[in-house]
Amino acid sequence: MKVHKENDLVTDLERRLAETPSVVSGFVEEVEEWVVAHYCGVMGITPIGYITYYRGFNETMMDIAKERQKVYNAAMDIARLYQKFLAGFAKSCKVPRAWVSFANATSAIVGDYYFEKIVWPTTKTMLEGLIKEGVVPIIQFEEDVKNLKFLGQLPKRSYIVHISGDSDMLKVTEALTNQAAVMGNFKVPADQEEEKRIIDIAGAVTSNAPKNLIISTEGGSPFILTSNNVEKLSALELFLTKG
Repeated sequence: MKVHKENDLVTDLERRLAETPSVVSGFVEEVEEWVVAHYCGVMGITPIGYITYYRGFNETMMDIAKERQKVYNAAMDIARLYQKFLAGFAKSCKVPRAWVSFANATSAIVGDYYFEKIVWPTTKTMLEGLIKEGVVPIIQFEEDVKNLKFLGQLPKRSYIVHISGDSDMLKVTEALTNQAAVMGNFKVPADQEEEKRIIDIAGAVTSNAPKNLIISTEGGSPFILTSNNVEKLSALELFLTKG
């Protein structure tokens, strides 16, 4: 088994990063005949989420408790640099949307105090930077977030919220009316319980469809579309306009 030296690994990563936009662009062109919107051109996480992946969640939380300002400063530096990378990458792939996960970064996980003091201010800086660059953030939640008022601080109609399967889709959509589009939140392939929910919600939106609702699979475990599993989306056919 070949073991990379550090310099070789860095060189390899740089090469792959340089090649990836053209690979993604090629895929975008190849599947244009499917006539479907491409989800995003790049995937990222919040600045604090970025730190927890490298430092470890428990270690990061202890760092925040001991050295809150240092962690805040580090997260803000990441926010300013990371937004440039994500925006550049998304635009080079010709899909100007960036998926941003709130993994390890919701108030339910880090607590309201640290969310308000560190997580949200640094994430807001990053998201605003993406929006300014003409890239639409797709803010993804893996669990039900009860209070989304903080999102109202972002420019209106400039981002998308991809909610988890346990979120109340219609309630979230109503809460973000005139503020953001909402994607969600069905499980595919659908079991019997999910099929019933699909029928119920399809009936509810038939006469009064929210203008900011994008019917989609859930944000917690997004459905990866391929030519081999596209038929599984037939469960959502009730939402299609025919004729």
